[in-house]
Amino acid sequence: MEQRWKDAEKLIYTLSDPATSSNHDCVVVLNEHHAAAYTADDQIDEGQEMTIYNYLDKNIKVEVSVVYKDANLGYLVFKTLNDYEFEVVPEVCEYGSVPRPYHQLAINNGTFTWSTGRFVKTDKYHIRVFGNTDGMCGDVIFDDYGSFAGIVTKKEDGKIVIVKSEVLYYDIGSGPGDDVELTESDYI
Repeated sequence: MEQRWKDAEKLIYTLSDPATSSNHDCVVVLNEHHAAAYTADDQIDEGQEMTIYNYLDKNIKVEVSVVYKDANLGYLVFKTLNDYEFEVVPEVCEYGSVPRPYHQLAINNGTFTWSTGRFVKTDKYHIRVFGNTDGMCGDVIFDDYGSFAGIVTKKEDGKIVIVKSEVLYYDIGSGPGDDVELTESDYI
């Protein structure tokens, strides 16, 4: 497996303890203090504190608070508590032509599963992009270079629907690192 995909796997946390559970929802690191995940759970609200678990290193548990919930698009944004900083942060996908290839990361039966597909179109607001692969809500999408492109939040008309990474970064008011600013030209 190429190093860029191994590095992408380091960004994945879960909402359930990997040492005791076989079902996992992916949580992806956004920057040093934020992460995001798909949600359909009406029981999780803004301000709620919880623990997320590093999938590769079962000893890493991070206390977080839900700082943003978008029930319409189906995702949560978390902020770390106690000044915790994620050691590995993603590069963000910064180009926007459609169609183009992507790589989809899921956790199935207790292991990472990679698949490939193509972005096929965007919605009229350029918030979501549609992909041609199957998969589950919560899967994480990367571009060909291993940059974070978004998370799967639903299926529609036989396609997966991906909330773009730029939307998630907008919700936290920053880019993936201190030196990155997204501009309108970065949107698909």
